[in-house]
Amino acid sequence: MKIAEALIRKSALQTDLSSLVSRIKRNLVVQEGESPQEDSKRLIEEFIGKYQELEGLIRRIQNANATSLLADEEDEPMEATIQDALIKTDNLYKMSEILRNIAGEAVPNVRYSQSEIKLIPTVDSTALLKRADEFAKEARELDILIQKTNWMVDI
Repeated sequence: MKIAEALIRKSALQTDLSSLVSRIKRNLVVQEGESPQEDSKRLIEEFIGKYQELEGLIRRIQNANATSLLADEEDEPMEATIQDALIKTDNLYKMSEILRNIAGEAVPNVRYSQSEIKLIPTVDSTALLKRADEFAKEARELDILIQKTNWMVDI
């Protein structure tokens, strides 16, 4: 199984687990004299089994991410692991978002009259937005390499 397939399976398991929790909760208590639509004990056992499967899958994905090198555009291994690239991508997206927020705050409010105090920005919000765009672009490009590598690496 490739990492990408494992990630798809992980998502499906998480959806199944959420559904199982809802089904269990709906069948925990019934009116006296009635019977539940589904057997809560069986659902709980199914939940435990799927949760254990999810745990094993996550462990395998993380181990592969920690030990597999990222592939470049020519499918050649790079010096960074997939895990390194995931951390870098996450940080780039966060920096981009924070810089966008800062740039938005650097735009002064409109004055309503000449007697109000004039506020001027201390940073160039356009430059900050450009820098945020650069970080976001770098993150997207790195994310493409991660996705590509995920379809190449077995777990």
